[in-house]
Amino acid sequence: MKQLVFWSNNQTPGPYYGQGLNGPCPRYAKLMEGYQAYNGKITEEEMLNVMASASQKYFHHNNTQWTVVFNTKEKTATYCYFEDFETKYYFDLE
Repeated sequence: MKQLVFWSNNQTPGPYYGQGLNGPCPRYAKLMEGYQAYNGKITEEEMLNVMASASQKYFHHNNTQWTVVFNTKEKTATYCYFEDFETKYYFDLE
């Protein structure tokens, strides 16, 4: 089921703080492009696909350490480790 998704950018102070907000960042732009393509209504699987499309291997030849999509309505989380978007770990947060 498609749900309204809120974009959360929880950057913390550090060497990359603010990257993508005040200047060009191809990963951030790719994420926003994918998010906006769904007009903010997107399934968890679609959101994971958007996040996979912006993983570090496509931009920095590194690995994205982890990816998580939270479902605030159902209070669940879907977690992927080290760009393995085929293996998903599901968590009930209640």
